[in-house]
Amino acid sequence: MNIADLFSEGKLVFKLGAPLILLWAADIGFGTVGLFFAGAISALDQAAFGLSFTLFITTYVFSIGTLNAIITISARLDGAQESLAIGNLGRVGLVLASIFSVLSIALVLLLQRNLGLLELEPKLATRVTEFLSVLVFAIPFQNFATVFLSLSNGLGRTTLPGIMGISSLLVMIIATYCLSFGAFGLPRLDGIGIAVAIVLATIFRCLMSCGLVLQSKFREIKITEFKVRDPVKTAVHLLKVGSPLGLMELSSMGAVAMISLLVASEGTFFLAAHNIGFNVIVLSHFLIVGLGQGLTIRTGNLLGQEESSRMNLMHGAAVLFALIFFLISAGCLFLFREEIVMFYSVDSEVISIGSNLLLIAILIKLVDDPAGALTGILIGRKDTRAVFLIRCAAFWVLGIPLGFALLSEFGLYGFWFAVVLTHCLILGATIWRVFFSKNSVRETA
Repeated sequence: MNIADLFSEGKLVFKLGAPLILLWAADIGFGTVGLFFAGAISALDQAAFGLSFTLFITTYVFSIGTLNAIITISARLDGAQESLAIGNLGRVGLVLASIFSVLSIALVLLLQRNLGLLELEPKLATRVTEFLSVLVFAIPFQNFATVFLSLSNGLGRTTLPGIMGISSLLVMIIATYCLSFGAFGLPRLDGIGIAVAIVLATIFRCLMSCGLVLQSKFREIKITEFKVRDPVKTAVHLLKVGSPLGLMELSSMGAVAMISLLVASEGTFFLAAHNIGFNVIVLSHFLIVGLGQGLTIRTGNLLGQEESSRMNLMHGAAVLFALIFFLISAGCLFLFREEIVMFYSVDSEVISIGSNLLLIAILIKLVDDPAGALTGILIGRKDTRAVFLIRCAAFWVLGIPLGFALLSEFGLYGFWFAVVLTHCLILGATIWRVFFSKNSVRETA
């Protein structure tokens, strides 16, 4: 194994995952664009949108994480050339998407009824309720789109999903501008226009994703057949692989929501700065997302083809590219931290707090970027239970309790240093699971 081989393998992996950056960017872009436009309206709208969007995602993130396991399973089946089984998996996924949608909508309605228990400022609570009342309509369309997009990604057809993702983001941007500011003679909806735009963009993505069945690869798997083989067995397998991913996402988003609620007690300016800092961290992961998705697909293909001898080369490429991507993003955060925060807000106090948070964000990324890449390998192995347990334990056993203690003593900055320590634990546990745990290897069967 030499450096040339590592770069060659790394480029192959990243080529698989790079188009998915566009799809991921669209998902994250909804929150980013929302924060940007909300900040142009008022600090209250920015704080309310950030909190409501976090709470909203938390209600359906389990279903999205679970359905994303279709990528892992279909990549393995594609490597083993079991086309009809992939189509059957997709049909079962659509049934589960319907069930998940009903449950998620019920959770949003329940959250609205009990929002008063969070002890938010009255104006903030009212605005959050208004946002949630609109966003709830996006849930079923998001779930159905996830099934079709995951199938295409697992089959290695990642370009069209990426294009669809970025197209839906453009729809959201245009709709937000028109509805929030009353452009082209449309009624001015202010902050609520952002939520309406997200719903419209999600519907657009869902309709576009249905068109993926026209691809030649989809014709091979015959997803349009109205016959489901072994539905219970297929659903159980999908839930076995996917539910830990769903629980991991739910745990992570629950932790993010809990952090937002705790930070909200510090005041509107601190909450707005925290929302901006968190969003910037997520956005700066775009290269790692492409690498991690590529590693998931590549791992599934290699195991399906029974070419495990190439795994060590892929492991080395994962670490090398993760460190390179960290240096790129860390340099940008350090050099342009004030300009980045000014993109979100014109408030001087928010800019000051947010700029300081981005310095701590560099420390977070130092440990989180390698962990994110290696997690892609574990998901490709179907070792999803370990992924869930590592992140759940890190956030809820260490991160939240320590963050609460440091928030009380040192304010928002103390909380962010607790996040740094949390990600250190995640990296250590992930390295052990990938390179030293025999149990993880058994999960590939």
